[in-house]
Amino acid sequence: MLRSKGFVLVKVGIAALLLLFIIGCGEKANGKKDAQGIEKNMMEKAQDKGGLMLPDFLLQDLEGREHRLSDYVGEKPLLLVFWSTGCPACVSEIPKLNHIYINRSKDLTLLSVDVLEPKRTVDRLVKARGVKYPVLLDPHGLTARDYRIRGVPTIVVIDLKGSMGYYGHYLSEALKRIDGLLS
Repeated sequence: MLRSKGFVLVKVGIAALLLLFIIGCGEKANGKKDAQGIEKNMMEKAQDKGGLMLPDFLLQDLEGREHRLSDYVGEKPLLLVFWSTGCPACVSEIPKLNHIYINRSKDLTLLSVDVLEPKRTVDRLVKARGVKYPVLLDPHGLTARDYRIRGVPTIVVIDLKGSMGYYGHYLSEALKRIDGLLS
């Protein structure tokens, strides 16, 4: 009897994790309306405050170097990509992000933030997939919480003043916003 209860608990746990995974990665496919709602809500709060300054963060990259948002604001637009190794949509964007990093580094800064995963897991995938851009670690999800990340991938464009220029799940839309900031 104990053995069957344990088996049922394992099955329920696996089902719960699978559901969370589907919900998180599903945000990209059907979350455009939700992302627009969050962006609108954040922009409305910015108007109330006279301009949105996004929360600063202090995160380490895979080599242990520290990165703060405030270190990058004012230099060039920032493309901030929240992702995880278990998200197929996130992993499929790695070649596009490598291309952007290699070809557009003079115009924009690209940082990715892995959410809620151990360094070893992230490091393995980064090496296996040949990631060229900086990968920051948010192992406890605190930065993701501060940025109201509800699913991955989520992309945030930050302008030269430190305000949000885009919040959503579409890399092509984020790049259009960056191009608008640069023209």
